[in-house]
Amino acid sequence: MIKTLLTTRGTWTQQLLGLMVLMISTSVMAQKSTTAVIAERYFTAWQRNAPIPVLSSEEQALAPYTIQQEWVKLRRQKQAIAGFKAGLTSKQAQQKFRVDKALAGVLFQPGQVQPPWQIKRSDYRGLMIETELGFSVNRTITKPVESVDQLKALVAKVYPVIELPDIGFAQMPVSGQDLIASNLGSASFIKGPAFALDQLGVQDGLSDLNAIAVSLTYIQPGQGDQLINQGKASDALSDQWRALLFLINHSLEQGYTISPDHLLITGAIGKMIPAKPGHYRANFGALNTLEFVILP
Repeated sequence: MIKTLLTTRGTWTQQLLGLMVLMISTSVMAQKSTTAVIAERYFTAWQRNAPIPVLSSEEQALAPYTIQQEWVKLRRQKQAIAGFKAGLTSKQAQQKFRVDKALAGVLFQPGQVQPPWQIKRSDYRGLMIETELGFSVNRTITKPVESVDQLKALVAKVYPVIELPDIGFAQMPVSGQDLIASNLGSASFIKGPAFALDQLGVQDGLSDLNAIAVSLTYIQPGQGDQLINQGKASDALSDQWRALLFLINHSLEQGYTISPDHLLITGAIGKMIPAKPGHYRANFGALNTLEFVILP
């Protein structure tokens, strides 16, 4: 009888443990399911070029970067990763979207606009323009970069970049959580010619790079050109190297590997400008000038 009782008790214990495991597994699956459902909504909106859902209230119980990862996985079934982007790298931008730190997202290869640089605004939901600096590295990075000094040895090239994010949400304003979950509106970008740092006269400490002044002009034949944006490279987290260090280490934390063929863009110089049809000229100082056209 004692043997039977012990056997029965052991069975109850096993059943209880099994029930607890089942409950935990069900909870985890429900969390994953909710995350996947939200990511699917973003993916569907992207496929249909429909307004981006605003899901702030639903995201509060979830990690927005987890949603972003699921959304990126869906998109990677169709498109390869081209690099990574930093966003909200100025205090003003962070305050606008109610966050206290920079954000990051993923760039995709079909997003690179090829010459001649002509972009149809009607292909997007809410096309914007940003002037940025881009970087590439000279080796594959799989472990966190511990200092700016270590980072300097990893940089291969620097590029003038026009980012063309698509901030076409179903309604405004939105929160930083919405931006993160929707991959920061990652859409298209123009990558200018590559420069080695020594071509730019950047020497000890590479601090000269932060002094590069950038301007964006709207060209109006017969009416006079209009300066619509300007800033310095230091606008990105007050230091391009700090912004690049953040972007690399954050991307590694999200499970990505940084490759030499990836473009790393460090955030808006100046501000984000709504795109309207016309001819634009972006002057990057020592990094030359990029001209592009926004078509209706």
